[in-house]
Amino acid sequence: DEADRMLDMGFLPDVNHIIDKLPKERQTLLFSATMANEIKKLAQTIMKDPELVQIKVSKPSSSVQQKAYKVDGREKLKLVQHLLDEMEWSSCIIFTKTKRGTDQLERLLSKKGINVGSIHGDRDQDERTKALNAFKNGTVPIIVATDVLARGIDVKDVSLIINYDVPNAVEDYIHRIGRTGRYDKTGVAMTLVAKKDAKLFSAIERKVGKDLEIIDGDKLLNDVAKGSHQTSPKKNASAQNNADNNSSSEPKPKVQAADITPDFSGTKNIKVTKGEEGKFVIEILNKPEEKKEQKPAEKEQKQKPEKKAKPAPKQTQKKEPRQPQKKAPKKPAKKKKPTPPPRPKVELKTIDKAAERNKNSRKPSKGIWGLIKSFLPKF
Repeated sequence: DEADRMLDMGFLPDVNHIIDKLPKERQTLLFSATMANEIKKLAQTIMKDPELVQIKVSKPSSSVQQKAYKVDGREKLKLVQHLLDEMEWSSCIIFTKTKRGTDQLERLLSKKGINVGSIHGDRDQDERTKALNAFKNGTVPIIVATDVLARGIDVKDVSLIINYDVPNAVEDYIHRIGRTGRYDKTGVAMTLVAKKDAKLFSAIERKVGKDLEIIDGDKLLNDVAKGSHQTSPKKNASAQNNADNNSSSEPKPKVQAADITPDFSGTKNIKVTKGEEGKFVIEILNKPEEKKEQKPAEKEQKQKPEKKAKPAPKQTQKKEPRQPQKKAPKKPAKKKKPTPPPRPKVELKTIDKAAERNKNSRKPSKGIWGLIKSFLPKF
């Protein structure tokens, strides 16, 4: 059962191992919601002339309220966060298309402070079991998953489904949103549709029909940013009912005036005493000195700025006529040194002879033998 999901979860080696242990003459049946290429290959290898039986895809349950938000792909995360804050839900499954996208979305939601888990085919069996148990017992209210969680796994009381990525097939969409609205309960399924998902979503829209409500997600986010978006009426009604119940069941206690005893210990220049009838008597001990009002003449003097004294005119000094300066006598020019005669060029023959003589010369030996040879006569 659920052969395609078994392959996605990495059970193909186990399936082949079991098939090798089975007798050759047997009856084999594979049940799968979709016929992927891997399923066709598996059927050809383990079956002999198999018969294909296809059943018509059923429509989603009427207990599921379906919504589709057309939004920019870059704003999907922001819209998911807004929907989780706005909606009333107990547990939520967010479906993605790829395993890599599952891990990325889990990290992004965790950074936003949301308690979330994840499950996909690359996780081993122990990791999948832990994540699923934490989601079932309510420890983790949100789980991000691929279509591995869409079929074959029964989770009760799932109230919200979010298709972060539009599924490739209409059958996958029906199985995804079928995780909610089970056991005579209602649920909500939301699909985020970007421009690149238009073709895939059109097939879903044709299948579902009028039961699918389409909402402009970009406009919704703009209204939220401007502060003009109102909360859902369901949430307002419940909050108002709770407030009415609290007000009717628990009346507010009336505060009596006699119970109030104010503290005037920190006041200055004031003495407060309480009389027998509960009245307070306030006495001013030291009146603060009143500031003397300035006369209008003094105000005018302060307002008028003092005139600055004009600076005295500068005395001009008479310039004395310049005396002609005597020119210094010119120094006699230095005699140029005679250039030396060019050196005679050494002929190449003499250089070659010197190099050959140097090559044939006896070179001193090193070490002890060189020390002994230095005392011997040259031959």
